[in-house]
Amino acid sequence: MSENKDKIIDSHVHMGIYGPYEIRLEELAKEMDRFGVDQAVISDIGLNSLDEQGIERFPDKDTIALNSCALKRINAYGDRFLLLFWVRPLFDRNKEQLSRFLLENKERIGGLKVHPKTAGVPFSSANYKPYIEICRRHNIPFCIHTQRDGYSNIEYVYETAADNPDVTFVAVHMDLGGDRERASELIASCPNLYGDTTLVSKEEMIKAIKKCGPEKILFGTDASVFGRDSYKRYEGFYDTVLEIFGRDGAEKVFYKNARILFWKEKYE
Repeated sequence: MSENKDKIIDSHVHMGIYGPYEIRLEELAKEMDRFGVDQAVISDIGLNSLDEQGIERFPDKDTIALNSCALKRINAYGDRFLLLFWVRPLFDRNKEQLSRFLLENKERIGGLKVHPKTAGVPFSSANYKPYIEICRRHNIPFCIHTQRDGYSNIEYVYETAADNPDVTFVAVHMDLGGDRERASELIASCPNLYGDTTLVSKEEMIKAIKKCGPEKILFGTDASVFGRDSYKRYEGFYDTVLEIFGRDGAEKVFYKNARILFWKEKYE
């Protein structure tokens, strides 16, 4: 990914099985090694509430138990992975129990994650208010798959972020299938809203960094949803950012922003 030896954190990787995707941790770790990715923020794609036809996948399963299994698996890799707790608004009955679980595992869980369409609940819904309150209480970010699908539009995330200035939101994909320049404008205008580079082209990434500043964009890839090609599409990203925005900018996008948001590491 880069000829440089600087630390790289991938803020958006997956594990688990969903539809045609089967992502094994051992294979993901090998791909990270191959492309020089040191750490990653991970969520279990297998916890999507609805299948690709909109049918409930496991309505009787407990969300905490499901995420507990994911946490146990990543713990075998030491501190290489940090979990995003995948929420399921239609099936999460006890938010206080969820909050206690996050507190008990605060060193290994970096935030909450939702894919609004496969959750069956648009992000404009009041159903997300308890999760936002949990993020506020625990000072963790809420990461939302954004896409032009009527469920995950970045405008919904922007409006929610603007209404909750003390909570951090990450617009994953920066509106997949939408207007990336418009997405960058929204991220730039909202101090507590961030974007990631997942499925974003190199040109779109550079425009977003210029618009928002390197402190508002995180490197993310969706690895290894696309198998061995997951990282290939991001070859040269680091060196391009280093050339245009300098080492400070590259460190923020590829490392420091993730450490600040998810690990709560402080930088001067």
